[in-house]
Amino acid sequence: MKLLLYFIMLLYVSFEWQTAKAQTTNISGIINSYAAVTAISTNACKTIITVNTATGFSVGDSVMIIQMKGATIDSTAATSLFGNVLNMQSAGKYEIFSIAAITGNQITFTGSFVNTYSINGKVQLVRIPVYNNAIVTGLLTCLAWDGQTGGVLAFFANNTLTLNSDIDVTGKGFRGGDISNNPDGSCGGASSAFFYDLYQPGASWSQGGAMKGEGISELSSLRMAGKGHLANGGGGGNKHNTGGGGGSNYSNGGKGGNELGGCVNGNGGLGGEAISYASSGYSILVLGGGGGCGDYNNNVGSDGTNGGGIILIKANTIIGNNFDIRSDGSDNLILATGISDGAGGGGAGGAIYLHAQNYTSNLNIEANGGHGGDQGPGSFYGCAGPGGGGGTGIIMVNLPSLPANVNTTLLPGTSGIIQNPALTCYNTPWGATNGLAALSSYIPNVNLIYGIPSVPITPVNLGNDTILCPGQTLVLQAGIFASYSWQDFSTNSTYLVTAPGTYSVTVTDNSGCTSSDMILVNGVNNAVNLGNDTTLCAGEVITLSAPFVSGATYLWQDNSTNNSFTATAAGNYWVEVSISNCKSSDTIHINYSPLPSINLGNDTLICSEESFFLDASTPNATYMWQNNSTNATLLASATNMYWVDISVNNCHNRDTIFVGLKDSNCYCNLFIPNAFSPNNDLKNDELKIINAVEIDLEYFAIYNRYGQIIFETNNVNEKWNGKIKNKDADVGTYFYQIKYTCKITGRENFLKGDITLIR
Repeated sequence: MKLLLYFIMLLYVSFEWQTAKAQTTNISGIINSYAAVTAISTNACKTIITVNTATGFSVGDSVMIIQMKGATIDSTAATSLFGNVLNMQSAGKYEIFSIAAITGNQITFTGSFVNTYSINGKVQLVRIPVYNNAIVTGLLTCLAWDGQTGGVLAFFANNTLTLNSDIDVTGKGFRGGDISNNPDGSCGGASSAFFYDLYQPGASWSQGGAMKGEGISELSSLRMAGKGHLANGGGGGNKHNTGGGGGSNYSNGGKGGNELGGCVNGNGGLGGEAISYASSGYSILVLGGGGGCGDYNNNVGSDGTNGGGIILIKANTIIGNNFDIRSDGSDNLILATGISDGAGGGGAGGAIYLHAQNYTSNLNIEANGGHGGDQGPGSFYGCAGPGGGGGTGIIMVNLPSLPANVNTTLLPGTSGIIQNPALTCYNTPWGATNGLAALSSYIPNVNLIYGIPSVPITPVNLGNDTILCPGQTLVLQAGIFASYSWQDFSTNSTYLVTAPGTYSVTVTDNSGCTSSDMILVNGVNNAVNLGNDTTLCAGEVITLSAPFVSGATYLWQDNSTNNSFTATAAGNYWVEVSISNCKSSDTIHINYSPLPSINLGNDTLICSEESFFLDASTPNATYMWQNNSTNATLLASATNMYWVDISVNNCHNRDTIFVGLKDSNCYCNLFIPNAFSPNNDLKNDELKIINAVEIDLEYFAIYNRYGQIIFETNNVNEKWNGKIKNKDADVGTYFYQIKYTCKITGRENFLKGDITLIR
């Protein structure tokens, strides 16, 4: 069952591998945000977490919920069993999920937790930054644990994490004991108990001890002093001047040193108890326990030091570049000096989890215990208790083994020693002990723990993507659930689709579980329109077309299958266009009208100054001549190519005629001399019409300059002799007019001009 649960959780990784910024991100310092969890409300599909502040958190963030404390311990035993863990409860349990919503200080996860958490166990929420590629450019660490939040460094790199500096959370874990209320210098023969009141009343007392180091359980101040350990927190030194015990994590912490020389008891603080990671399936993360405080009354002793923090990193590839990933317990570097006092215990190593597929270059990973406090060279009164060494932390990885270029170190902290060579106990731990060695350098095949996303008992299913034919509608059925939210925020159980598009629904069942589905409704562009019924003119053709659509088939009235058809005769024409199950068709009726009749006659020749009308008259017609005239007739009076376009019911016809000029016989070659001399010299004595044989003369008249007719005849052979009423006419200019019909052309002509009479 556990393997199945892990498989489900591993499938649910889309939220933590959310799309991050495409570029590489440089990181250093503190990158996480923290909030104390004050309430948790959960059901099968929805979890609401109340925090003291939502600052630094956003919807879509990957986050970790982790319970820092809450283990049940033996808090009554008068033996070394005091402080032993009876039940881990949810201490150290964690899981990772994605924020679905934030309302005020309430953070929602659409799913349920794998674990159960107790708010009294100091639960915190940690934002996990997600990067595409990350480079550690300066010391990367975390906020120190302050009793409510901190102590955790966690982040993901989708691709590569490169170390150009160390990652170090040394001393960021559980805090060392820092209170010793010993008011006098008497021996502690009566102070052999495992717990005491941290704040005893009065000026002096005969029994007591210093503060225990912090661990995964909590005690009231009435039991927070004394040599008994506090789960993985080291015990405080008992009166008089004993050392504090080392904190623990994966292995036990060391015992604190003995009472001041000359006293008889060895009541140094006991080392913290190792955390049983194996019994939890290595599914917990625990801060390194704090070292117990040394018992001091002269303020020249030392407090216990802090344990290491928690590191959780997920990346595809980690490039170590010979840098460290470190979570050591803090070494106790304060020397007990002067009149001897007890020294504090060292903190335990923290917890490191690395989830990576590849490691390149050298990488050092360590979670070592801290060194117990020493009695310095200036500690002269006598031998007093050094601090016990801190236990090791733990290193867990997802792979079955690590490559040779990855070096893991889990060393227990060493105990403090006496550094004054004048003392008989010189260079000895005076009863203090090292932390215990770890059972292995790392734990393989450990999986991350993820929250379980919500899945309704019956997921919503809108069906497969489909096609919507033109004019059709589609009703989407979401099924029976408690509530519905469609893409347009409508809330019915059904949705009417009238147009192509993407449609989605999120449903919620009676348990509060949600499910979503989406369907793509594609439109079919097979609408066809052959146009309105039409009338063509004789001789015209028309190409009917249906739009070309990939995958479509076409069927015309004659069973042809192209997407176009050329019509040449009157009739009904139709086409059917099919795509999948969608069919569309259209029909058009085509009539033919005859062309209007037009005949301008044969090409012809006319004489100069002659003209005649070209007649294109046709009932109900409109006209367009070559000179843009729109009359039915046109006067042709010069050499030209004449054409007319006539239109009847939008059908056009055209005729053309060439009109040219005759070059002879237009006037029957009639000729009148322009001068004559009636002087009886028998030369040009009379004025007559020359070449008058081919004409029929209507009249021939001569006028003087006053417009008076002085000669008139209709006989082509009659001549003017230059006399007016039998008297010689004066020399000068006279005018003539001749009207006649040319026998050759049948054309009536009029001729006029002037003549000069000379003597």
